[in-house]
Amino acid sequence: MITKLLSANYSNSVTTWANTLATRIKTGTYETLASSWITCSSTTNPARRFVSKRFEEDIADLLRPRAITPLACPLVWAEDSNSYDCSIVFSYATGQDLCTSSYYTDAVPVIETQIAKQGYRLAAWLNVLFDGSTHLL
Repeated sequence: MITKLLSANYSNSVTTWANTLATRIKTGTYETLASSWITCSSTTNPARRFVSKRFEEDIADLLRPRAITPLACPLVWAEDSNSYDCSIVFSYATGQDLCTSSYYTDAVPVIETQIAKQGYRLAAWLNVLFDGSTHLL
């Protein structure tokens, strides 16, 4: 679906597509929405309640063989993406051509918005890691 989208609208250029999405975030259709995309920007809060520990305890916890505690923000962002499962993803009818049916027409705007959101969120998260603030709003 993305291959068809790139071919039809962006001259097969991922760079052109990325630049277009960035422009939409800065001054276009996503400009008023972007601030709501960063409701979570913590790089350290675990998905379960936050437990304050000393650095040595954090390292010891990391070295213990056990499941990794997921971070809160990626889970929040995944829930946002998963909210389209019933309305878009699971509306596919067996035998439908994904790239020529209404499924494609309905899914492409969601795909573009989700790619823009996730890129924006990743940029904010990386800014928090390196600068301590999102520096996007």
